[in-house]
Amino acid sequence: MYGYYKSPLHPLRISKEGVNLLIEKDGNNLRYKRTSSNETVEKILLTKDCGIIINPIEVLKFQKQLAQYQLIEFEKSVFVEPRDTNNIYLTFPVDIGIFISGRKNYDLLDTFTFAKQKYTLYGTPRDGVICKYH
Repeated sequence: MYGYYKSPLHPLRISKEGVNLLIEKDGNNLRYKRTSSNETVEKILLTKDCGIIINPIEVLKFQKQLAQYQLIEFEKSVFVEPRDTNNIYLTFPVDIGIFISGRKNYDLLDTFTFAKQKYTLYGTPRDGVICKYH
């Protein structure tokens, strides 16, 4: 699914885990359509020749969302010795970005995720922040 797709002469159809993407010619333009169980996004691309890039992106990097932070909870507590450092590697859900690319630039067209969205409050109701929870 990930990769670079040249402006399609034939419709580009991708289906994965309940998400369907369609990019097809619509007269002199292109039509982008994404459907999932609870959402449909449709856009007209005023272009005759462009590239489409499908790439994983960090959840909060490209768009303003409800939450600007992530709260990742470990199954077991992790402690580091005082005044010491350590590298910890973890996994977390990413969004999938659909970009339209021109000659030298690209722009975000759409984002979606296969992960269930969960949010939590970190801190007090008065001074806390809303976080994406994983």
